[in-house]
Amino acid sequence: MWELLKHSPRALIISVLGHLLLLALMIFGVDWREKPKHPGEQVQVIQAHTVVLPPPGPSPQELALLAEKQRQLEEDQRRLAAMEAERQELERQQRRVQEQQRIAEEQARRAERERQQQEQQRQAEQQRQAEQERQRQEEQRQAEQERKQQEEQRKQEEQKRLQEEIKRRDEELRLREEAELKRKPTEKECQALLADLGKRGAGAELSEKERRWQKECNDMEEAKRKAEEEKKKQDEAKKKEEEKRKAEEQRQQEEKKKQEEAKKKAEEETRKKAEEEAKRKAEEEKKRLEAEARKKAEEEAKRKAEEEKKRLEAEAKKKAEEEAKRKAAEEARRKAEQERIAAEEAARQKAALEAQRGPALEAYKQQVAGKVSQNWVFAGFAKGLSCEILIKLGPGGMVLDARVTKGSGNVAFDRTAVAAVLKAEPLPVLQGPFAEDAKEIKFIFAPDK
Repeated sequence: MWELLKHSPRALIISVLGHLLLLALMIFGVDWREKPKHPGEQVQVIQAHTVVLPPPGPSPQELALLAEKQRQLEEDQRRLAAMEAERQELERQQRRVQEQQRIAEEQARRAERERQQQEQQRQAEQQRQAEQERQRQEEQRQAEQERKQQEEQRKQEEQKRLQEEIKRRDEELRLREEAELKRKPTEKECQALLADLGKRGAGAELSEKERRWQKECNDMEEAKRKAEEEKKKQDEAKKKEEEKRKAEEQRQQEEKKKQEEAKKKAEEETRKKAEEEAKRKAEEEKKRLEAEARKKAEEEAKRKAEEEKKRLEAEAKKKAEEEAKRKAAEEARRKAEQERIAAEEAARQKAALEAQRGPALEAYKQQVAGKVSQNWVFAGFAKGLSCEILIKLGPGGMVLDARVTKGSGNVAFDRTAVAAVLKAEPLPVLQGPFAEDAKEIKFIFAPDK
């Protein structure tokens, strides 16, 4: 019932009206009393007469008819009672529907009032937010002014610092150049310089540093050559001394051998003279002498083995030193070749870099000119004006200096060009190997082009 009321209240109202109409017809359009019968309807008259004036003893048919009528009457009464109960239920439902409609309307009015209050609160909130936004913008404007003032102060401090930094770097560069002029070249630098001079030819123009280094390198080469000659002389003297020592040792050995032979002869003569007198002593003396001879021979053999070992070690050491010198010379030649190849590669890369320098700087100038043109304010100047501007840049594209080096003939136009450069700050920063070349650039400012 509630679902029907929610989704289709019109159908419920029509249904209730139909039931009420049926109830009215049943109540007012049906006569429950027995109507009088006309004389022409004899059967009906008899029945009516029987009903009005029943005989003292009714027949079974009459009793059955009365019972049926009584049952129909009771049935009609029950039906009327049910219809009445249904009518009352419908009225109660109508009242509930009306109450619900009233509640719904009241809720709708309350919701409308709440919506209006919320709308008023929203408008008040919007006004409050607008006021806060205005205050915030005012605070931002003030903060922006303070930031600009601080930024201007920072730029001034940065320019001052950069000027001091430039002075310091110039001083350091001057000191480094003086130190570089006083510094003596290393052996590796001499080799590189001589190789470079050999490539450039005898008629090439030399800088003061290259002339000084060339003289010092020549002096170093001369000193090295003299040291090698002195070492060679010392080696030859050592060799002669060794040969002299060996000859002396051989002479001593031969002298000793002669002495031993002479001694043996003397002993033999002594033995022959005293053989008969002291054969036993001679035999013992012989054994003693043979033992001493064996011992001396062993000692002599041991001494010779030691000398031979020392000689072989000296020869092996000499050969090792000669091999080390040969390897060192070979390594020096290899390093010199590698350095020559590296120098050639560096020169080739430098030439390639120099070929890229011009296009890269020109493209960068066009980029800077484009940004400056975007920030130029047209003030009704004649067409075709142009001027040449020199810009000195600091870190991050900051403009350290901007001035016109070749004017257009219109001073006002030149001033607006310089103002456009300052307004375009920070300018684009060139990255890569040509970044230092882009610290100071000149370009033609021609907004019409």
